Amino acid sequence: MKLYIQNRDAVVELPRDLWVADVCSRGLIVSSNPVKPYIGEYSSVERAREVLREIFEYHRNGKNSYVLPKE
Repeated sequence: MKLYIQNRDAVVELPRDLWVADVCSRGLIVSSNPVKPYIGEYSSVERAREVLREIFEYHRNGKNSYVLPKE
């Protein structure tokens, strides 16, 4: 599955690992992709977790791509 990252400067293959990091109460989606390790930043950790769940659901449902939301 391909991910169009939040700042729209890259499309990456779904990396092996994705996780949410809490950075000063903001949610950062981090990937194991060494070229693009940060694929999205959100106003809260909970919002980042929602986006991560959406990515998982898209992948689980066999979809080919996911566009990370800007907000």
